[in-house]
Amino acid sequence: MFKRLFTLLIFLILSLIVFLLVLNLVKIKKNSQKTTIIKVPVVKITPTKNKMFFTYEKENIDKTNEIISIKLDGPADIKADAIDLRLDFDSNITIDEIATGSSFLSYPRTVVKDNYLQVTGVGLDLKNNLLLAKPKTTFVQIKLKIKNPNQKSSLKLNFEESRIYLSGQDITDQQGSFSVINF
Repeated sequence: MFKRLFTLLIFLILSLIVFLLVLNLVKIKKNSQKTTIIKVPVVKITPTKNKMFFTYEKENIDKTNEIISIKLDGPADIKADAIDLRLDFDSNITIDEIATGSSFLSYPRTVVKDNYLQVTGVGLDLKNNLLLAKPKTTFVQIKLKIKNPNQKSSLKLNFEESRIYLSGQDITDQQGSFSVINF
């Protein structure tokens, strides 16, 4: 009987030791995991009834080359935290270069296809710096070539895919925005 009690006691002690070792390993593993804290700026943005719209400036370099600056406009107190812009164009136009403007710090998407270009700008960059777009700033600058200057060509603002946002709310003034740029 004494032998059984002794065996049981040894078994309990070994079980307790194993339990404590496992518990310590779990604690060590939890403590060794790296915790990364990301600080995101908190900006209180009040919904607005004001709208922002797209305008443009056209610089004629020569008969076949143009620079188009797509700008933002609207009341002085309005700002935007994201913009999607799509411009459709005909086969007589080729896009040579797209330069980001001063509206945002980050332009995560620039797509140029055979008949359209699409640019997205956002207020928060990868380093968590925040710059909200304001009226009277340049969103994007486009250098383009007209293949045949004797043929009429145009850039058209695609209203279905072009939006100006503030806190997820569409604040695009489509009536104030240009609809077409003719060459």
